[in-house]
Amino acid sequence: MLARTILTLLTAAALTAAAQAGSPCGTPSQPGCNAQAVTGDTPGYAGAVAMVERALAERRAKLGEEHPFTIATANGLALMYKVQKRYAEAEALYIHSLAICKRTLGDEHALTLGTAKGLALLYDAEGRHAEAALLKKRGSESAPYRY
Repeated sequence: MLARTILTLLTAAALTAAAQAGSPCGTPSQPGCNAQAVTGDTPGYAGAVAMVERALAERRAKLGEEHPFTIATANGLALMYKVQKRYAEAEALYIHSLAICKRTLGDEHALTLGTAKGLALLYDAEGRHAEAALLKKRGSESAPYRY
């Protein structure tokens, strides 16, 4: 239990550090936005990514691939990769997590839907709108989850 709590705190600390690395804007083109923070180019952000990568490795080793905490950490890391435009790495994490979620939790579980949403948003960021729309459509048919 203590190990899980520590890993959860590490993940939260890493994500907080990443968020605090710059302005809270959504895109670099907004006035007053810190483009480095949004694109993950700040030194603190690289450290946060490394911290989440270590947390994911620990969770995989201690809790296993199918544990919800492991999946949530993988999704968080995928989001951080997306911010850095490391799309192939982000996609691999989302697809792996989505397969595990569907197999172990079912199509309508909140973690499954959240993982699908993350993948859909990644596809949108890459300009793969048809694939994103397909994921969004499936999600809206299975449960009332907004994208």
